[in-house]
Amino acid sequence: MICSDWLVEWREFLEKNPYGDYNSWIRSIGKENKQGNINAKECGDILHRLSFTTYESAHKILILWLPEFLVKEGNRLLKLIEEPPEKTIFLFVGHNPDRILNTILSRMQALRFNRLSDNEVVQGLVKSDGLTPESAANIAVLSNGNLGRARDLINVSSSNHTAELYHWLVLCAKPSVTELMRWGDDFSKLGREEQKVFLFYSIHVFREILLMLNGAASLNRLTEEELNLASRLSKKLSTEGITEILSTLDQYIYYVERNASGKILATSLCIEMMHLFRNQASRKKLAFFKEMYV
Repeated sequence: MICSDWLVEWREFLEKNPYGDYNSWIRSIGKENKQGNINAKECGDILHRLSFTTYESAHKILILWLPEFLVKEGNRLLKLIEEPPEKTIFLFVGHNPDRILNTILSRMQALRFNRLSDNEVVQGLVKSDGLTPESAANIAVLSNGNLGRARDLINVSSSNHTAELYHWLVLCAKPSVTELMRWGDDFSKLGREEQKVFLFYSIHVFREILLMLNGAASLNRLTEEELNLASRLSKKLSTEGITEILSTLDQYIYYVERNASGKILATSLCIEMMHLFRNQASRKKLAFFKEMYV
């Protein structure tokens, strides 16, 4: 993913964004419209560099960020990984182990790092970014244990996301095409980070509903207003339905990060949510569109 020409930019990026992710990296180098990959040439460069004799250290260490992008070219490294030269250490740092080639993953020793707790995120934002505990707590809930994401959300204006989510779901459940198109127009005019915050917030609420449906309501992190909304939705949705909604929202966050057209994105999301609600109503044999918020 990182060629020698970008090494300086990479180091500067790490200094400014120690918790940065793939999307923040490609934005920093102006490659938002490119798809990341680790190609055959870069694999060849890895093999070449590790063939050098060491002088300043007894060990050679390769740190490879996002091995998910190796795809089939990663097979060029199999023999080296399986039979590394003496005193050679490989550190592969990935986010999605399910996307790493099985041939590579089977040759590695996996070490998983848990997400940060809300309290740890709050402490980090208060100490390093100067936020008040109250502001930090609001952001921590949306970050889902990701301090890098939390810092991306700092400069996004706050609004009543609960009321906006309620309004959007009512439009999706009616459905009123004219009003949905109007909502989509307004959504498409928001900045990319504002759109992501709304989608992150929606995921947060639906995850809490999932806890309620599975007997873990005591773990909820909801305000009174959010709890009221979640309680109503929990009567209309099943675990399967919420899982589909969460998957859809997560997918659309990816589209936002990839600079998809805001208007097309909002329209597509509304249509997909309408279909999900219809399917859910059919499964539970409810007049979902009439009963949703009664």
